[in-house]
Amino acid sequence: ELGLKHFDDSAFLHNFFGELLYDRFDEQDAAVRHWLKAVALDGDEHRAHNNLGIHYCHVGEYEKGFGHFDKALALDPENPDYLFNVAQNYLVYWPNVMTLRGWTGAETYAEAMRLSEKAAKLAPKEFELVKDYALNFFTAERMNAKPDWKKAAKAWQAARGAARTDDERFYTWMNEGRVHLKAENGKSAAE
Repeated sequence: ELGLKHFDDSAFLHNFFGELLYDRFDEQDAAVRHWLKAVALDGDEHRAHNNLGIHYCHVGEYEKGFGHFDKALALDPENPDYLFNVAQNYLVYWPNVMTLRGWTGAETYAEAMRLSEKAAKLAPKEFELVKDYALNFFTAERMNAKPDWKKAAKAWQAARGAARTDDERFYTWMNEGRVHLKAENGKSAAE
C-alpha cells in the first residue's frame, strides 16, 4: 500500500498487490481492478495478463480469460507457469475451448499436451509441473484423443526423478503402473 501510494503508476506493484489481495485475502474484485490497472499502465505486464487469465476462466468468462492467457504467452512464451496454467485450463474447460478456438476435443487435448510438455521440459526439477504433465495423459480418452501410453510412462519416470519425498516417489510408481495397465502391458504394470 505504501509503495502504491508513492508509485501509483507502477504496473509491477499493481500486479503484485493484486496477487496479495486475491491469494491471501480473497478480495477478488479489488485484485482484478489492480491487474486491469497494471495492464492499462503497461500492456506488456505479462504477470497481470496471466492472473487475469486464471481469474476470468475460473468465473466462466472464457473469452476474456483465454485472451489474457494468449497475451501472457505471447509476451513470455518460455514461462513454465504460464504454459502450465493454459494447459490446465484447456483440459478443465475443454468444451468451452473447443467453441472459442473452433477445435475438436482431440485438437484441444493435443495443444494442452504440447504446452504441458513444454512446461515440464523447461522446469524438469519442478515436481508439480512434471507430475501434472504425466497426469494429463489420463484426460485423453474423455476428449476423444488417443493417448500415447509409452510417452506417459516416460513422463511418470521423469516425475519420479523430480520427486522430493518417498510418498511422491510411490505416487509416480503407482501411476506408471496404471499407465502400463492402460497400455495392456501387465508385466510392466506388475513391475
